[in-house]
Amino acid sequence: MLDTVTYHIYSKRQIILSLIILLVCCAIGYWPVSAGIFSLKNDATLYFLPVRYQVSEMIRNGHFPFWTSFINLGHPLYTDMQSGVWNPIVWLLSVFGSYTMRSLQMELLIYVYISGISMLFLLKYFKLHPVISLSLAVCYMLCGFNSDSAQFAYWIAGTAFLPLVFLFFLKTLFETSWKQALLFSFSMYMLFVTGYPGEFIIIFYFLLSYFIIHVIRNRKDFLKLFKVAGLSVLVFFLLSLPVIMAYASGLQYITRGGAVNYDLTMTNSMHPATLISWLFPLAAWKVHAPGTDILGRNSFIGLMPFLLLLISFLIRSKNSIIIFLKWVCIISLIFSLGKLGLLRSAAYYVLPYMDTFRHPSLFRFLTIFCSCILAAYTLQQLLVKKEISPSRQRIFFIVAAIMLIIPLGVLVAGTSMHSFFPEKFSIGSVKKWLDQSSAGQWFIIELLIQLPFLFLIYRYFIKKINLKIIGLLCISNSLIHTMLIQPVTVVRTETVESFQTTIDEYTQTGFPLPDLNSTINSNSFADEQHSIDYGPVNMFNKKTGYQYVFVTPGPLISHEKFMADDKLSKNIFNFPILYSADTALSMKDPTTLSADQKFVISDDTAVLNYVNSDRVNPSYKVRSLKFSPTELEFEIQSDNPGFYCLTQNFYPKWQLLVNNKKEIIYPCNISMMGFKVPAGKNIVTLRFIDNRVLTACYLQLAALLTVVLLLLKFGSAKNKAR
Repeated sequence: MLDTVTYHIYSKRQIILSLIILLVCCAIGYWPVSAGIFSLKNDATLYFLPVRYQVSEMIRNGHFPFWTSFINLGHPLYTDMQSGVWNPIVWLLSVFGSYTMRSLQMELLIYVYISGISMLFLLKYFKLHPVISLSLAVCYMLCGFNSDSAQFAYWIAGTAFLPLVFLFFLKTLFETSWKQALLFSFSMYMLFVTGYPGEFIIIFYFLLSYFIIHVIRNRKDFLKLFKVAGLSVLVFFLLSLPVIMAYASGLQYITRGGAVNYDLTMTNSMHPATLISWLFPLAAWKVHAPGTDILGRNSFIGLMPFLLLLISFLIRSKNSIIIFLKWVCIISLIFSLGKLGLLRSAAYYVLPYMDTFRHPSLFRFLTIFCSCILAAYTLQQLLVKKEISPSRQRIFFIVAAIMLIIPLGVLVAGTSMHSFFPEKFSIGSVKKWLDQSSAGQWFIIELLIQLPFLFLIYRYFIKKINLKIIGLLCISNSLIHTMLIQPVTVVRTETVESFQTTIDEYTQTGFPLPDLNSTINSNSFADEQHSIDYGPVNMFNKKTGYQYVFVTPGPLISHEKFMADDKLSKNIFNFPILYSADTALSMKDPTTLSADQKFVISDDTAVLNYVNSDRVNPSYKVRSLKFSPTELEFEIQSDNPGFYCLTQNFYPKWQLLVNNKKEIIYPCNISMMGFKVPAGKNIVTLRFIDNRVLTACYLQLAALLTVVLLLLKFGSAKNKAR
């Protein structure tokens, strides 16, 4: 517990009012999203919406989203850590309809709102003043990391669940309570299935570090601590068992299944120039910062919290939590610098799993988390003392001087004042102005915004502490900056209605029977730019085609090899989706490929001999009978036996039945599926089955039910005790 001197009890009215204020601030801060005016952009439309549409369609049609035929010629969705297959929030939203842009926006807002709620209850646990808890929860909710990460909402899931994870982690350690251990396990599970894997790894090391420190400081409680820790690990493992098994089994087949090379892990490191975002977040996106993506620059937590953060390092504390958070704040900031900070490089070689994810700037979320807690704690301490010492006042004047010098320096340097503001506030005019504006213009705009706040902070914080005014300053400062940054990092100029209308033009609900006589080329959408703007069309129209755009972070290794062979892929894409091979070639002889032959590529001697022993090209007919994401049934009628190739990626969880008899699936054409069929009329069935994961799902449900019953039991016992 934090040594806050004065402890505050929260009434139900205060909690409800705080939750309402958080909701209103979330809606106002993300106004284009909450009002449904403008659509999200970039990765949100290229990957997340089409993939989540696939997942929701499967759920609504009664199929578990194991596999989709509409990503990269077939992809195991349930092994994709970013697809949302295991995300309870995605399942909840799917109950209300298949995913649309509004669904994706709602998912984003849910994460943002949860981040505010979870920080509120964490600060409440520290017994801080309700105004302090609310205002810093708003600052955390509307922080620059969340605004930057809006196009890939699952990054925000890290900031959403981290305060809850830390809350129940601390309660577990200090209370050595079985109930808190269960809640900690569940919050870790939610973080695991909703957030970015890199965030989970970072948070794991964050918690492990404090756990080691706590055990050393409380050696006499060693056994109790390890009992509750062991329970937490066990429950988390049971809740996450199907997810862990799915990921573990799939990693060996995908391109991102192992370690990432060093240079790749350092991409999107935070350039030191972007540290200016702590004071001028609106200017950071225009600052020259080589190697730092526009979506990895903003660390803003509000002007007032930033001042409090700086002051916190001048206040000595004996509290282990505060000392720990100060160190983590500094270390995570250094980590975010990538190569320049050295620590990220060392961790890549030393710490397990630190070589599996990119974006060192990601560490900002941990810096921001620690900063908001330190700011809240500092404000509580200053509120108790009711005065600010001269040394701490100097922090304000130094920051104020910096905020004046930088924009004035830009003015002296001769920044053009031409078109300082948009000529008119239309979509086209604002977009044109945003594209042409300079960093200097934004520094001046920021100065105009921040000057009134500097004056009010001086009057109601430096001269005399007025908590209510300080709380309003924190909230309003964060709101203004979050509202203004929306057109830059969060939304595109196209309206939600226009975007969805375009998508609906080719969207096909359900899972229609595929035309097995069609070709990949005939089913593919030709306009690549259209795909970049609206996502892969085949994921909406449910045709087995191909999109030459990046649609998954971890494609199958075999598929990448297939696409790397340009001549092979061009020929196969002109063949029927299901065809009978008249020639079999080995991988060693790719130069003999001919569009006149319905060839199959294989290194299996049995396949080569079977196909080439009789080069008669049989007359055959194929007809689809059933189709779902995990089952394809079709009829093949032919005068002769043949070897057939299906233009769908091979994956070991597929099973083949020919006339209800289990047969062998042969990998062919580098990544496709082939099989033998006898002469005559045959019913061929392909089914995707992962019995180990299904069994794990039953164990997960049993564990979840047990956790719920235990929590209810603990709750009823507590009520009786009262």
